[in-house]
Amino acid sequence: MSTAPHGWQPDGRLEDEAMRLYAEMTGLTLEAQLFASTRMAGRTAGLFRPGAPPCIALSRRYLDSCSAQERRDLLLHELAHYHLWRLGLRRAGHGPPFRALMRQWGFSRYPNADIMQALRRPDTSVRLLFVCPVGHEHWLRRRPKSQEISCGICSRRFDRSYLLRDTGVRRAAVQEPSHRSRS
Repeated sequence: MSTAPHGWQPDGRLEDEAMRLYAEMTGLTLEAQLFASTRMAGRTAGLFRPGAPPCIALSRRYLDSCSAQERRDLLLHELAHYHLWRLGLRRAGHGPPFRALMRQWGFSRYPNADIMQALRRPDTSVRLLFVCPVGHEHWLRRRPKSQEISCGICSRRFDRSYLLRDTGVRRAAVQEPSHRSRS
């Protein structure tokens, strides 16, 4: 048994479902461990981690919010990664072999984006407004480690004539634009 990352819990029901589905699709026995993760939510609904033994983790929050068809599709998606890895296609990713296998297996869609958005925790961090001498605004997540940073819009290289200065303005991340010019 592998050491599971924090928040990954073995799920016998999920493992049984995956084993049946994998056998139905390939006629082979699933030799991967299945986990339900309480830590995966807004970023990804599932993941395949190769290794000895290989692991498949699915977001518990996504599974609790999706339909039976969406659950099946998510399992198919991760089982396809596992199957291609098992066949020796270590870098198949979501490329042509993966897409061909998914079509062959009758995959209907990717994880429901509406559910994923609802599960995503809001970014409550604060952004810091820095401005260059020309007036370009830069909302940064944190104060730069070096004391001096220059405007990347005005110059692609560090240039002292375009040093950014902290305006002291703070804003919640949800309202933050990426760049904006005051020209």
